[in-house]
Amino acid sequence: MIQQSHFATDWLDKRARLTPDKIAVIDYSDGVETTYAEWNARANKTANYLRSLGIEEGDRVAVYASNRMEYLDLFWAAPKIGAMLQNLNWRLTVHELKQIIADGAPKVLIYSEDWRDQVEELKPSLTTVEHVVAMTSPGSDEGDIAERESMPEVLTNVPDLTMDSPWGIYYTGGTTGLPKGAVITHGNVTWNSINTITSWGISGSHKAALQLPFFHIGGPNIFMVPMVHTGGTTILCEGFDPDETFDLVEQSGITHYVAVPTMFQLLQTHDRWIEADFSKLELVNSGGAP
Repeated sequence: MIQQSHFATDWLDKRARLTPDKIAVIDYSDGVETTYAEWNARANKTANYLRSLGIEEGDRVAVYASNRMEYLDLFWAAPKIGAMLQNLNWRLTVHELKQIIADGAPKVLIYSEDWRDQVEELKPSLTTVEHVVAMTSPGSDEGDIAERESMPEVLTNVPDLTMDSPWGIYYTGGTTGLPKGAVITHGNVTWNSINTITSWGISGSHKAALQLPFFHIGGPNIFMVPMVHTGGTTILCEGFDPDETFDLVEQSGITHYVAVPTMFQLLQTHDRWIEADFSKLELVNSGGAP
């Protein structure tokens, strides 16, 4: 009988034990396929790398990045060791991000190359950040996430996490003032996934595209986390592109699709809309606005 309590919340580890060879993620940009065993090993290496930077239970890890496999790894890695992801909205200005970073007080900031200029502008204000880590081409004063490759694939000394342990911080739009950090717990992530699975009948045979930005609460939770729970497959996209979406619908085998109304409007005004074949889709979900 397994006694380690962290298996109660480490769903990626659990899935890797159940279906290690099942394809978990397909990176649409390059076609690379990652199994659940490979993904869990990557996440463990990433967690051990975060520990090498001094990250402990309760510390915040800020991520300023577009949709990339490294972001998916971090989504599972930080909670494995009790750290909290602080997901930075790249649609905000540097001025707005300064306030959010100061509020979250992260120890580490990890970013993707497309936001390098903004990170350089942010650096003088990063009073709590001890390490700035690049996903590609780090500067002379930065860490390189590729350093995780030298880390162990096995995670030890895992903290005694519960469903009430915090998973991450997602910031509100600030309609009535400054954005507010909403703390999402392991229980929130888990029960949202269970409700999604039971309400919509998601199974390991299903496949979903991930186009929503990962800083948005819908990015990881519709449908990536439920796919991990059931052993389905996520197709990781860098973002939303109408033409690419029609290719996904017709050629990739996705069964589940989520978008916000603006995305659906762009699809409906596209030249391919009239001839598009949506018959392979089992569920299409619209969220974020009426």
